[in-house]
Amino acid sequence: MWTPSLALLTRALRMDARLMRAHIVRMLFLGIVFFSLLITHASSGRFGAPGLEFFWKIAWLNAILLTLAGIGFFSTAITEEKDEGMLGLLRMAGMGPLVLLLGKSTSRMMSALLILGVQIPFALLAVTLGGVTVHQVLAVYGALAAYLVLLANLGLFCSVAGSGSASASGLMTLVLGLFLIGAPLIDAALASTLPVPGGTGTVWTAAAWVSSRLVAASVFVRLNTILDISFAGSVWSFQVWSNFAAAGAFFGLSWLLFDRLTGSARPLLGPLRALRNAPDRLPTRSPRRVWVSPIAWKDFHFLAGGRKIMIAKTILYGLTIAGFWGYLISTSPRPMYWRNPLEEIGQIAMLEMIGAIVLELSLLASSLFRGEVKDRTLPLLMMLPRTTGSIAYAKTGGALLSLGPAVGWFCVGAVLAPDSFVDGLELFFTYPSAVFAWLYVLIFALFLYLTVYLSLVVKWGALPLAIGLLSLAFGCCLSPFSALFAFVALCRTLKSRCSSRIIC
Repeated sequence: MWTPSLALLTRALRMDARLMRAHIVRMLFLGIVFFSLLITHASSGRFGAPGLEFFWKIAWLNAILLTLAGIGFFSTAITEEKDEGMLGLLRMAGMGPLVLLLGKSTSRMMSALLILGVQIPFALLAVTLGGVTVHQVLAVYGALAAYLVLLANLGLFCSVAGSGSASASGLMTLVLGLFLIGAPLIDAALASTLPVPGGTGTVWTAAAWVSSRLVAASVFVRLNTILDISFAGSVWSFQVWSNFAAAGAFFGLSWLLFDRLTGSARPLLGPLRALRNAPDRLPTRSPRRVWVSPIAWKDFHFLAGGRKIMIAKTILYGLTIAGFWGYLISTSPRPMYWRNPLEEIGQIAMLEMIGAIVLELSLLASSLFRGEVKDRTLPLLMMLPRTTGSIAYAKTGGALLSLGPAVGWFCVGAVLAPDSFVDGLELFFTYPSAVFAWLYVLIFALFLYLTVYLSLVVKWGALPLAIGLLSLAFGCCLSPFSALFAFVALCRTLKSRCSSRIIC
């Protein structure tokens, strides 16, 4: 009975086993672990527990990369077929929902599990450096495996529910943000306000219990518990089995709702039928005109989301700033934050918007040329009577306009907290802090360059792969001073490679 359902999964696994690219990615992650182990061993005299220091970095790097992979890799399992118009053809070929779900999503999950599996033998070498036990290593990788399974199936559900790759990735980002960031903030706020007078304590207690369970199911909270020196808990914790249970629930929902969520695509209307079904009253608003730079206009509306997304982000960032300030008030002494509330709000706004700008730039770099590569329209774009550099700059300019809400809120924070803004600027113009500040800026610029290039080379995972490569280069092999020379050389190489790749 299961042989037809596993046919697509078996084919995907066989293809993955034969692809050299898949083995190179696994070797890359293995190289990160190996070189980190060598660096930790060479500098073991500076740490009291070098094995714990090494394993802490590896565990958190894996958790962050898995989160990024969930947004850009697992959430596009089904939407790729939707974007290319192939989902209907696959259904006509006799492939049911279970066949597609196993073949398109479970195969990716198993490939990612192999990446975790190849790290375990080298991670066990951290025991010889001291500070880590075999039980802690197994507990960490058990927690990461459960989190990976949850991400794969949550991404599968978002891929089934989303109308396209962009909407599925956005839905995945929203759910992960509420789970990993929103739940701890709500839990801390509810814990500080209980008990509530007026007879509503039962509702607030139930909400606090739910938020505490969500916090306990977070892999980042679990990693902090496992990597404590006095850890003696079980590998099968609440986080592990709750992640597996939630993953099974999301897979079941994807299976049950597959036909309802993916079978509503309407056929394309012909010109005469479209005119026949057109409304009698003409629209009162005139159509939006294309800008002087049509490429920038296209990327602003189709890559960055246009004005509606900018308005939504403005509201969302404002609510985030207000929510975090409310969290600080509820968990800290009130006189500390009521002394100068505008100053505190300005500091929170600037810090949060710096993180938002970094995240938005990373996501834009990974999708700058992704649409053209996926739709095979990049050669047509290169046929325009414009240079490659002008096309790339126009696309970049249109995408950067989406940073308007984050930059606007940052300026509001700078106006509310001018002293903190001036102190931050002094870091870039005061020796020796200016050396490291500008070094971090250059490394981030290299990261954006590398992400854009990898998005032209690999089909999925350009952003996590760029993070892994830079972690291997700057965290394991290069010193901060030699990074300056490596930055110049790599930027020149990537610039030539990106130009040749775009032209080809």
